[in-house]
Amino acid sequence: SSEVVQEMWYRLTFDMSASSTGRMLLHFGAVDWQATVYFNGEKLGKHSGGYDGFSFDVTHLVRKTGNELILFVYDPSEHGMQP
Repeated sequence: SSEVVQEMWYRLTFDMSASSTGRMLLHFGAVDWQATVYFNGEKLGKHSGGYDGFSFDVTHLVRKTGNELILFVYDPSEHGMQP
């Protein structure tokens, strides 16, 4: 039998290109079902809903090098419809 995973952590580190300037948005097309987003050590917020896109303005947090995105996802879909 396979075990259903309800919680998952994602981590991505990256550098900005030398030509990146202006406002920086971190956009998610969708995350099923509940996401908590951290960027460079700061909690940006939470979003619930598996079919909605959402964004965070990270202009004040982004660095030229050593950026870290961490995403915690909770998906209780095996318990039926999400709230």
